[in-house]
Amino acid sequence: MIIDLEMAKRQLGRIDDSDDDRIMRELDAAVSIVIDYLKVDSDEYEDSNGDNDFPTLVGASVLLVLQSLYETPDRDPLTEAVVSILRRSRDPAIA
Repeated sequence: MIIDLEMAKRQLGRIDDSDDDRIMRELDAAVSIVIDYLKVDSDEYEDSNGDNDFPTLVGASVLLVLQSLYETPDRDPLTEAVVSILRRSRDPAIA
């Protein structure tokens, strides 16, 4: 996984376990949103061991999308900052 639960909780400032289910749902959604925006198959970033080896910028973008989904669910999570970060990694042939 690009971001694990502990990293997500740190981003959101959560130290207890009371909201873990919601955080995991939002994290899964954030990963899907970022991967969909990039227009790549997540397998494209697998290393030789079969583990995902996403660029750090993709992970940072997932955290920003997660924070947006968690804190302001009524707004578009693909903020200008996220789009700016991901633009250079997006497949231009499909975009």
